[in-house]
Amino acid sequence: MGSRILLLSPHPGRVRAELNSHQYDLASQGGAEFQATAQRIHHLLFDEAPHPAPSPARTARAR
Repeated sequence: MGSRILLLSPHPGRVRAELNSHQYDLASQGGAEFQATAQRIHHLLFDEAPHPAPSPARTARAR
C-alpha cells in the first residue's frame, strides 16, 4: 500500500493536495492526528468544491 494521498480537482484533474500517510496504521484510526487528517481530506473533497457560474442563457431565462 502507498503512503501518499493525492487529492485531485475536478476537470481538468490537477493536484489540489498531497498528504503523506506513512505514519498511520490500523491502530491509529482513533487517534487525534488521524482524525484531523481525515477531516482535512473531507474538507478538501466536499467543502471547497467550486460552484459553476450560471450560464448567460440561464440568467436571461430567469428574468
